[in-house]
Amino acid sequence: WTIYAPDAGHRGRGFFLVSRAQSNLSQLSDATGAESYYLGTGAPVTLKPYFDELSTHLSNQYLLTFKASGGAKGRFERVRVRTELAHAEFLAASEAFLPAVE
Repeated sequence: WTIYAPDAGHRGRGFFLVSRAQSNLSQLSDATGAESYYLGTGAPVTLKPYFDELSTHLSNQYLLTFKASGGAKGRFERVRVRTELAHAEFLAASEAFLPAVE
């Protein structure tokens, strides 16, 4: 998970830089199966609500394992996680690295 919270030194920077920073953090979160939180350009009053939500996510994590071959060089493979349960939501990376076979 990523939280973008600018400090006083970053408030004077341009909108483009702030937007790009938020976008980069969002891409990182998406690639690793997490979420991004944007707090705007001003300093937040408190980060507690964000940490509370993060705590809820972390206390409801499960480890999913699978067996696959990465071939001679290793490779990235797309991952899709599905369930038969209604109203279930998954936060998962879109790809997994399959290491080379030794």
